[in-house]
Amino acid sequence: MKEYHIPFSSEPEKSAPAVLDIFRWEDNGYQPETEARLSCDGERLYLLMTCREKNPLARFTADGSPVCRDSCMEFFFAPDGDCRYCNIEINANGCCLTGIGASRYDRVCADFLFSHPVGEVHDGFWCVKAVISMEKLKKLYGTESIGFFTGNFYKCGDETEFPHYGMWSEAVSDTPDFHRPECFGRLIPDRPIR
Repeated sequence: MKEYHIPFSSEPEKSAPAVLDIFRWEDNGYQPETEARLSCDGERLYLLMTCREKNPLARFTADGSPVCRDSCMEFFFAPDGDCRYCNIEINANGCCLTGIGASRYDRVCADFLFSHPVGEVHDGFWCVKAVISMEKLKKLYGTESIGFFTGNFYKCGDETEFPHYGMWSEAVSDTPDFHRPECFGRLIPDRPIR
């Protein structure tokens, strides 16, 4: 199982990158360099994802839209290996789709967990940022502390010129499917979250 260590900090840009270097399901050679970074200050989990991709497709502008059809970066996670996992999928407009559930078929909106989702396009790359409330997450999962997470980081673009599916920890299936919690890696905070 892959591992990523989450530093105690509010500055994810200073964290080590989790490199999304596994691409499956498409054989068109398009594999944009993508990385994710996390940090946690005990009250919030900070997400920063960056992709070296020029002119990312960003058609959707309303939250709750199927942003995975655009150029999209995604973070899926569950505290302490709970079977219910959360996901946030963000396009370059900062438009996001969120959910919580035990599978792809029982998702419930989880917008309340995330604040400040942002998409930024720069010269030659784009990034997404989000902040996750630990208080709300602990309440949702009925726990007073979180020792670790299981999770994965993804990059996709279902309807882009070159469809692609990148990931940090390999999701094993015959067709594109990121809803594979059994394939999540381990995300370990430097300090338990209380």
